[in-house]
Amino acid sequence: MNGEEAAPEATGWWARAKARWSYSEAASEETPVEKTPHDLLKELSDLAPAEAARTLKRRGDNKRRSRAYREARACYEAAYAAAETDDSAEAAYELSLLHAHGRGTPVDKNASRTWLRTAADLGAVRAMMFVAQMSTFGGGGFEKDEHVAFEYVRRAAEKDCVQAVQQLGVRLLYGVGCERDLQRAVDELERAVELGSVDSKEDLAKARKKLRQSKSCFRKLRKCCAKCCGCRGVWSKKLKKQDSALRVKAMPSDSVRKAFSPVSAEARQQTVRPRR
Repeated sequence: MNGEEAAPEATGWWARAKARWSYSEAASEETPVEKTPHDLLKELSDLAPAEAARTLKRRGDNKRRSRAYREARACYEAAYAAAETDDSAEAAYELSLLHAHGRGTPVDKNASRTWLRTAADLGAVRAMMFVAQMSTFGGGGFEKDEHVAFEYVRRAAEKDCVQAVQQLGVRLLYGVGCERDLQRAVDELERAVELGSVDSKEDLAKARKKLRQSKSCFRKLRKCCAKCCGCRGVWSKKLKKQDSALRVKAMPSDSVRKAFSPVSAEARQQTVRPRR
């Protein structure tokens, strides 16, 4: 206009960097203040405690998927404080993962173990199976205690967790953390197979074989002689097989899906799980 030419737009690297810096400053000024767990609970004071815990747990999952870990942590802490339900137990388990991996908070292994035990005591299936695994072999700051591990596995099996039912049958088969009970081991492994566990078929065959052999008089006499001679289990690989059978495979990274819930193959392929 009026014979004046517009100044050419700066295209150098410094101009681009300056534009990005000014944009980031404007975005930071518009960032809302983070809400504390107390503020979140105050917003949902009209809801029942169980409903508030469920709402906060879902909100925390959405924040975690979008990698807003600090906001997710606040939602999980509020869900845990709202009520003692399955949602609050799962929220405590998610808090243990956030503390373990340093997401939204500095890495704190002690706090992670505390939240993990809290989640297991409240009935979170993944937490119970994790504590059972650590207590079986001793690791991650947990002392080796097979009886404690068996109790957590038994509680998880009551909630129809496939891995827990299989582990309960395996521990009854080998007498790990409990007295050996072959008949009960067969029953639990059959239940695991009915729930859809493919790995339990091999363990079920072993349990049935052991049950048949236990009723044989010749088998009892041979085991008694081997025990008296001190050569029992010298050439067998029983301990290696037992150690392999007691290792739990990875649980679903998202909320635990019950074995009896119908999930089609197409839905499983389309499901995208967040990286931990």
